[in-house]
Amino acid sequence: MGTTTKRRKPAPQRPEESRRGTTYRAGRATRESIVQAAEAVLMDVGHAQFSVQRVAAQVGITPGNLNYYFPTRAALLEALIRRTLTRYRRRVLALGASGGGRPAEFGAALRWLTEDAVSGPTNSLFRQLWAIAASDARVAAAMDRFYLNSARGHLRRLRARPSGAGSYLDLEAIMYLVLVISEGSAVLFGTRARSGVLFRRVQELAVRAIADLVASVEA
Repeated sequence: MGTTTKRRKPAPQRPEESRRGTTYRAGRATRESIVQAAEAVLMDVGHAQFSVQRVAAQVGITPGNLNYYFPTRAALLEALIRRTLTRYRRRVLALGASGGGRPAEFGAALRWLTEDAVSGPTNSLFRQLWAIAASDARVAAAMDRFYLNSARGHLRRLRARPSGAGSYLDLEAIMYLVLVISEGSAVLFGTRARSGVLFRRVQELAVRAIADLVASVEA
């Protein structure tokens, strides 16, 4: 007869471990709620009236409680910018997995970025962040990091591996050109009521140009 082994029961969780895990999850949820509220308040009242007090009221906590998680307004806005970058990375990861080769994937990234740049919520958010960055060095630095990390993240997720140092530098420059075009779209088309036809024409020209540039680098 075969022998059977008794399954060892998992060790009971100590009360302090359970409390610690619960506290961590609750704290993370509170941080996320604060950052979401910050985005909503910023787009609702604009940069001139944006304040920690308004965000705290939106969440339903005291300003002191909010300051426990984010000691300054700049720290809160930095978290909002990081959250936006995470959302972009997830989207571009899906684009990078869609296939079609790098020219098509760079073109798909440009198409999505320009679509997003002229959409109401994104356009409003970035206009407010640019305005704050003009007078707040920490927020300006956070925006610089956003674009730097966005470009690097796009390159990684679109599998832009260097076949040579020159080709990688070219692909990096093309990705920055993609960002320049998308940010320009936000300025030129973000507030125009009847820009649909012209925007589509410009977008298609840009997508074809970017795909051709990538193909020429890889040739």
